[in-house]
Amino acid sequence: MKFYIFLLSLNLAISENGFFGSQCDEGCVFAETVVITSESIKNFPSNCSRICANLEFNDNSNLSEIELLPMFQNLKELFGSLKFVNTNFESASFLASLAVIECDSGGFFKFENNQNMKEIGMKSLIRCVCDFEVSLAPKLEKLNFPLLKNFTHSSGNISQVEMSISNVSSNFCITFQEMQHFMMNENLFLKNFTGHFCKQPGKYCADVCEIESSNIYFRCEIMSGSIVVNSENQLISDALNTVKWIFGNLKIENTNMTKFHVLNSLEYVVSLDNSNAIEIVGNRELVEISIPNLKRVQTNQKRWLQIQGNNEKLTDFVIEQDQFCKTLTNYNGENQFVSEIDGKICDQQNSGGSNFGIIRISIIFIFSFFFTN
Repeated sequence: MKFYIFLLSLNLAISENGFFGSQCDEGCVFAETVVITSESIKNFPSNCSRICANLEFNDNSNLSEIELLPMFQNLKELFGSLKFVNTNFESASFLASLAVIECDSGGFFKFENNQNMKEIGMKSLIRCVCDFEVSLAPKLEKLNFPLLKNFTHSSGNISQVEMSISNVSSNFCITFQEMQHFMMNENLFLKNFTGHFCKQPGKYCADVCEIESSNIYFRCEIMSGSIVVNSENQLISDALNTVKWIFGNLKIENTNMTKFHVLNSLEYVVSLDNSNAIEIVGNRELVEISIPNLKRVQTNQKRWLQIQGNNEKLTDFVIEQDQFCKTLTNYNGENQFVSEIDGKICDQQNSGGSNFGIIRISIIFIFSFFFTN
């Protein structure tokens, strides 16, 4: 008997021609990769609302933002990629009508080394299925993506989209609304995100309670700031039972409580500084705590949760609770955010939980054939 094994590795990437051909009419396919200049723009299909192209704006792009505006005013959907590198543009607002950008497996949506850019300014963008990266933009102060909330492929296939923002202005900020849109979409992973939350006038900001440390007298669904529960305010800590969002961080420290079950509504915690999203430290009497509906956290360090120096019984209690041992993984299955209990990384496999996050999978088929003489 002879035994043969054939290994077939499927490359899931679609060729550019195949990808473009499946998305756009023939007359709306631009050159596969093109730098936009006064010469190349002559062939741009400016009457098409859906265009397939890999567009690049760089230091050879000799058209101003005002000159580019009429050429892109009809563009609603872009399939391919979009790159701004070494430009003098102050924004990409000439693409303000763009509602959808979708990349193939090798595509990208990137802003790199744009020294004068102050905002991205794509106010109509609703769906983005590309890894999004901004770097080396020292004047960038905001994204201005008020509608961006969908990161799902048009085919319905689930894939993780990464967002990275680094080396921007110290004044860079993101609105509460933008961050809510990002956090509520499981397809998006905020790989690197520096900045702070914008001070927002108007009704939306009126719905956000800005908390000064241990001042937690408000009953709100959205809180902003560093929230501290301690021995001085623990008697009114049930004010937190309505909070769903914390834009900042939460610290429960040095209380005399034995049980803390007031965070039943909490779903999201977003910390943009280098602090833990949640800390539970120095509570010598505390034996039980719960955050039963926690969905996602975001922080700029590896550890999202620290539990340290509490009653020994609390350690036994929390390692049995799935919400405390949640581990956020990237598409390679690597841990991005972990929880630490008494100096040790909480092992979710032992606690009976399951990882949450999106895992990108490459598929290998193995075919075995048996032949006999």
